[in-house]
Amino acid sequence: MNLPILTYTILRDFENCSYKFYRKYVVKDVKFKPTPKMEAGTKDHDALMERCKRGIALPRHLRSADPVCAIFDAVPDTIPVRVEYMMGMLVDGSPCQWDNHAVWLRLKPDICTWSTAGGWIVDWKTGRVWEDPFELECQAMVLHAHHPEVPFWQGEYFWTAEGRPGKRYPLDPMAAFSRAADAWGKMHAYMAAGSWPKTQNKLCNWCDVKDCQFNTKQD
Repeated sequence: MNLPILTYTILRDFENCSYKFYRKYVVKDVKFKPTPKMEAGTKDHDALMERCKRGIALPRHLRSADPVCAIFDAVPDTIPVRVEYMMGMLVDGSPCQWDNHAVWLRLKPDICTWSTAGGWIVDWKTGRVWEDPFELECQAMVLHAHHPEVPFWQGEYFWTAEGRPGKRYPLDPMAAFSRAADAWGKMHAYMAAGSWPKTQNKLCNWCDVKDCQFNTKQD
């Protein structure tokens, strides 16, 4: 058994409960099925991607995001704008291609732009409002690896259901790298010990690992 290529979601799952991580990504004997809301969110992200890449009009329920898309439309051609920017990172923090055989971590920000004056990331959110700046910092971490000339990164969520942006965060790529590397070290330690701690938490109600004493999910 091998550890998975990391993503923000995988890191979040590991920090939430290492045993859930182990069953979901290492043993892979527990299948997590997307809910109808998740599937709808994927379709909405696809629509936002098409708007930003090709100018295809947004469906009515997403049109609150159009002014933000228009800001990126107005960025001069001399300044890069990337939509679903697929990037990889090696375990030493250096950049690599998404499909590099040694890739350690992969991320693709929904939309971002940068120059020697700074960088900006926007992450579309189509569900309930919650904010985890670590998600944005992970994106900044990989962007920094690929574009070290950018002096700083800022990022924010845009909540399509409410038609508003979230808080704009100053992002610390090195703090994100330290946190990811710490998690990676713990993964290896648990793998070597053959023991993955279970953590009771607020997501136990939705967990599909049914042979855990903390599982309270009802079929």
